[in-house]
Amino acid sequence: MKENYSILFIDNNENITNSLEKYAKDNIKWLNVLGSFKNENKNIEYILQNKPNIIISNSIYPLFTNLMNIEKINQIKNTSKIFIFSGDTEIKNINRCYNFGIIRFIKKPNELCNVFNIIENSII
Repeated sequence: MKENYSILFIDNNENITNSLEKYAKDNIKWLNVLGSFKNENKNIEYILQNKPNIIISNSIYPLFTNLMNIEKINQIKNTSKIFIFSGDTEIKNINRCYNFGIIRFIKKPNELCNVFNIIENSII
């Protein structure tokens, strides 16, 4: 039996986060959806208080804000598994994400439909 994991979604596109949230709540029994945030600094405080096991975040826009937030979170010994999803295909930007300690870079829109399989295969 799979362990239950908590998950938090971060992206400016509410259509994406709402769709992922709804799908996870309705279909992925081993995930406890904590909610979603837009790309804002207040998500750091929420993450520190609620300690999600998994964070799915759009890293690249605006201006690498979420990567900077991920760096802050990692500096305080957060144990969340962080996955980045983005439409950016520049190798230097993808490598930059891995330098911040992410588990996996998920390409939008190609891999978005498989996001939960990617997460499951990466952590379980």
